[in-house]
Amino acid sequence: MDAIKEDIEVMPFVICIGFLVAHFLGNTLRVPRSIEVCKECLILLKNKALQKGQVDVNLVYFSLYKTMLDRYLYISDDTSATECCEKFLNLPPSEHSLRAAVGQVSFILGGLY
Repeated sequence: MDAIKEDIEVMPFVICIGFLVAHFLGNTLRVPRSIEVCKECLILLKNKALQKGQVDVNLVYFSLYKTMLDRYLYISDDTSATECCEKFLNLPPSEHSLRAAVGQVSFILGGLY
């Protein structure tokens, strides 16, 4: 039982490191691998590994989807970019600072159609 609790406590750090690795991979032009790492982080997040109150989960979702969207646009994968935009826009906004990001993604989605 303690091992499971320790795994849950470590999970935010694992997701943050995965996010940093995804950025590094994207910046070094290993874009497909960067997208895979972001997807793995989303899987961990969707498995409810984060406890409520530890981290703002919506902020992590926003960051991961925005990173994936940037990578999809870099490799000109418009279909996946459109799906990523739609998932990004379906997230509930949690902070006022994210409204600019939502507007930017809406603008990108309009350009993709």
